[in-house]
Amino acid sequence: MHFMRYAVACVATSLALAPLAAAQRQSRSPAVPAQALGSAPLVATDILSWEDTDNLIETLWGPVPTQFDEHEVTLITVQAANDILPLIGDNYDFIGFWMNFKPATWWGNAKAAHYGPIKNNVTGLGTFPGADPDGTHDFHSDYGLAGSKLQGLLFFTNINSTQWQSSPSFPTSTAATRLIVNHEYEHRFGNYLPDLLDGRHMQGQAVDGSSGACGTKTHWDSHVDGQGSCLGVQEWIGSNPALLGTTYGSGRFGFNTDIVGGTFSYLDLYLMGMVSPAEVDAGMSEMRYMDDSVDCSAPYFGAISHFTMADIVASAGPRVPESGAAQKDFKTAWVIIHKPGDPPDAAEKQKLIGILNNQQQDWTFSTLGRSTMSHTLDRNPWADQGCALAGVSGEPTLIGAGDLVGGTSNAVNLSNAAPSAAAGLFLALAGAAVPFKGGTLKPFPFFDPVIVATSSSGQLPVPFVMPLGIPVGTEIWVQWAIQDAAAVKGVALSNAIRGLTP
Repeated sequence: MHFMRYAVACVATSLALAPLAAAQRQSRSPAVPAQALGSAPLVATDILSWEDTDNLIETLWGPVPTQFDEHEVTLITVQAANDILPLIGDNYDFIGFWMNFKPATWWGNAKAAHYGPIKNNVTGLGTFPGADPDGTHDFHSDYGLAGSKLQGLLFFTNINSTQWQSSPSFPTSTAATRLIVNHEYEHRFGNYLPDLLDGRHMQGQAVDGSSGACGTKTHWDSHVDGQGSCLGVQEWIGSNPALLGTTYGSGRFGFNTDIVGGTFSYLDLYLMGMVSPAEVDAGMSEMRYMDDSVDCSAPYFGAISHFTMADIVASAGPRVPESGAAQKDFKTAWVIIHKPGDPPDAAEKQKLIGILNNQQQDWTFSTLGRSTMSHTLDRNPWADQGCALAGVSGEPTLIGAGDLVGGTSNAVNLSNAAPSAAAGLFLALAGAAVPFKGGTLKPFPFFDPVIVATSSSGQLPVPFVMPLGIPVGTEIWVQWAIQDAAAVKGVALSNAIRGLTP
């Protein structure tokens, strides 16, 4: 069992942001790119909330300051994700979490952000403890996480902290926020690279634990000159001496200068499946390595070597799938964790919306317009819950239509059922898995079934007007049972559907 205690946390809460040299301000702190096509701006209903009923966050940090436990953070976000997934469906690549409070025992050097890997089917990226030797992994069952699609869980601290900004009025903090958020996303793909065959470290801590590396594991080694990125690849300028470009924070994160204003370097884009090895070699102005640096500080007067993507591929293997076949469009659902009785207010949601709108734009710009990251929730309030049981025409199909807004027209439409047959409509405000006539009934506990007959074509539309005043987030579970001699026990079942009021 690959039970993973190797989750990624990256950025200190105390952001000691370096001042920007006047000549470098344009490349280092650019304006947020224009809104990316395919990534619609968020609205308040795109932000979900999760009540920390059992006070897990406070328990994590305990009665006295203790070491930030990345594994425990992942376990908390898994529990929250399991509560959220039935509401949104298993349709997202990531779920991201923020808090709207500061734990009582928070300490000064607590991590500000964290990425918990869940699933990876890409090879050629390297590996880490708990993953398979080729780097692939799927920790859904290890964590007891519902669904099968999630690739990772993101976690950020108190949205009310002044360190998180999205406004031009706070240029330094806004730039740092943009880098940190994309930094955590970048951990989906890197940096887990092995050393090059000649021993040069790509990752900030040598894979075998040997000395000589600069930086920390899962980040770029600071010997590497890659023109800056949110994952810590450095921008070394010149030689004898080589100087470091201006960066943000103790982690040496910065905007890229090959993709001016981008948060990713070409090296990052290769790991992400956005560019080919040849495009990296052609697009980067330099691919250098500070050979003799002990602590990667500047000025550096030692030897400098070069490397190419052929060196990375020789040690890590080719990326599969390659850039032409790699996933390009991603979706994240966002949740604010709150204490009992203190759900996020409009201002907290709006602040997060500003950060996420920036991220959508940064993502597409920084990936050369080849990729989108969408933070908007699916607008269809109906989700298929499965559990159909076949009859004479195969599996009866139930589809919900309408947006479930009070006063609007909606419908639940049955098709592919036995013709002219008695059918029972099961309706509930919650879902479970109850054995029924050789199959599974999902609406439970249900109201008294409504008995009607299907049409001669095996169809049964049920239009209705949604009542006014139904609370947001109310669940409506629907499933049909149809008399059918061809079914296992004489009764076929449609798939169940779940509606969620907006």
